[in-house]
Amino acid sequence: MADGDDERNGRLSSIMNSLWSNNGNDDTLFDSFKLTKKQRIVGFFTSLLLGALCFALALLLLPVLILKVKKFVVLFTLGSVFSIGSFSFLWGPWNHVVHLVTPERLPFTVAYVVSLVATLWAALGVSHHCVIM
Repeated sequence: MADGDDERNGRLSSIMNSLWSNNGNDDTLFDSFKLTKKQRIVGFFTSLLLGALCFALALLLLPVLILKVKKFVVLFTLGSVFSIGSFSFLWGPWNHVVHLVTPERLPFTVAYVVSLVATLWAALGVSHHCVIM
């Protein structure tokens, strides 16, 4: 049991170290867009708060969901994108994308992106309420 805890703690510390130090894994694609640690933290919390705001506004539309389906879908999708995208500020956009498409996460990433696109298509592209619901 102790070995599993040590392995988990080691993995957690390596993740935390990768968040706050560059370890040679800089986003070479985005070298001209480097952010300081403070800018990354501010961007993370700003994006996270925008996501929470979009989720809150979407939840306010729940009582009138039948009448405002498109607004709900757009707000909820934006909340999801802001929330997931906020981690790009901490890790860097390229490192975050690489993390999302690792073999153990790829099926979930694909399912998530397909569900977002399908939801937007059903709400904005199709005008029949039966398909949307």
